Amino acid sequence: MLNPGQQQPYFPSPAPGQAPGPAAAAPAQVQAAAAAAVKAHHHQHSQHPQQQLDIEPDRPIGYGAFGVVWSVTDPRDGKRVALKKMPNVFQNLVSCKRVFRELKMLCFFKHDNICDFGLARVEELDESRHMTQEVVTQYYRAPEILMGSRHYSNAIDIWSVGCIFAELLGRRILFQAQSPIQQLDLITDLLGTPSLEAMRTACEGAKAHILRGPHKQSKRISAKDALAHPYLDEGRLRYHTCMCKCCFSTSTGRVYTSDFEPVTNPKFDDTFEKNLSSVRQVKEIIHQFILEQQKGNRVPLCINPQSAAFKSFISSTVAQPSEMPPSPLVWE
Repeated sequence: MLNPGQQQPYFPSPAPGQAPGPAAAAPAQVQAAAAAAVKAHHHQHSQHPQQQLDIEPDRPIGYGAFGVVWSVTDPRDGKRVALKKMPNVFQNLVSCKRVFRELKMLCFFKHDNICDFGLARVEELDESRHMTQEVVTQYYRAPEILMGSRHYSNAIDIWSVGCIFAELLGRRILFQAQSPIQQLDLITDLLGTPSLEAMRTACEGAKAHILRGPHKQSKRISAKDALAHPYLDEGRLRYHTCMCKCCFSTSTGRVYTSDFEPVTNPKFDDTFEKNLSSVRQVKEIIHQFILEQQKGNRVPLCINPQSAAFKSFISSTVAQPSEMPPSPLVWE
């Protein structure tokens, strides 16, 4: 699917009569898929290609509301990487901003195992500013969002992590409901009733629904407490003994990092979004951003039209509305 490309592989030359630059680029889904391939720039693998007798075929491995994820081979080193195709990137200003924000975050954190953030954003400290409720797949959606809260914190991420962790242990989705109300009922049945303080930002209709049920005490763990829990000690020790990149071995033994839970410094800055005012502007900025990412030591990549999987890749699409969980309930 991927080929080593020229310096500008994602934006081919314009046809006669077209202006040069991103406005004359290939179809949006191809651009976005190729742009997503910039993630491979952050893999700190060996620069020497590995010989593989049996190369695994490129194939789709999942899809959602905003994109399709494929498992493909990086031709530069033979490693398997995730390639995400996002159609309709330039459909409107909101979708443009979302994709650019996620590309910026991927390149900022430089983490090998992060493929995509979905609707990632920095924490909004101003509680007077309303935040979208169209976040997180319903099965992993925190109670405050299910109850119509217009402002939330990074605690919703802790909730999602907890749901996924329980799913890994139980081999099934923890709260698999058919509607937002049923989702909320499953949560309170297992974990108890949120306190009035926890429900202070919820809609009145949602509060009334919860308070009609039997009361059970409930409390959510913080990220700091979760990371300090003894349950993680063995896994953390195993990871830093043989799998991590922050520790290393010497002839005298293993040298461990002094900070097992490092904090990113400086923090990600999202103020650039305030200056994005048009689709064309964001298209130009994304184009320049991708070119900047290609200035590293590695050969840039492009989509290979001759690949056996190319037609399937181009025709692959996002989840249909009937396949997606219901949108957040309008309580009032």
